[in-house]
Amino acid sequence: MIFSEAATLAKIEPFWSWNTPICWTGFILFADAIVYRARGHSWIRTSPREFAALTIASIPLWLVFECYNLYLDNWYYVGLPENWWLRMFGYAWSFATIWPAIFEGAELYPSRPSWPSRPSRPSRPSRPSRPSRPSRPVDRHRHAHVGGPLCRAAKRRAVSCGTGVAGLHLSARSDQRAARG
Repeated sequence: MIFSEAATLAKIEPFWSWNTPICWTGFILFADAIVYRARGHSWIRTSPREFAALTIASIPLWLVFECYNLYLDNWYYVGLPENWWLRMFGYAWSFATIWPAIFEGAELYPSRPSWPSRPSRPSRPSRPSRPSRPSRPVDRHRHAHVGGPLCRAAKRRAVSCGTGVAGLHLSARSDQRAARG
């Protein structure tokens, strides 16, 4: 993964054009090896058919997000191969790594070594407790829309990251259009 990132930054092919599938495949293999070493079993080694099924299912699962993007217009791919078949292979390989990477990462986190704990600080005297407020009914509509402003704020920030077959640029298209003038 480190070599692939360095080669991508140096614009060395095939890493420059195929960064996402190469890096995510490397992450999946790396995470699976750590999980196997820590637990004695891992997804690829213990359940290869289930893992293969997830990689295949990952493609249409990600296509759902691509369909949303047709309307949201939040990201686009750059530097894709001109050859249609090669481009479709790159999409398939990239999309096939998404859900396995999520699940391998979820397996990796509990397998991490336990770090030595820091020496504890002396405890401060606790504050006197406040009297509890009377309970009131929860306004479900008010709480249901908390994510909306956060999503809009995140959308306003232009984020560029190396993904897709060559590169995926996440940004608010309206910001780009306004900048063009």
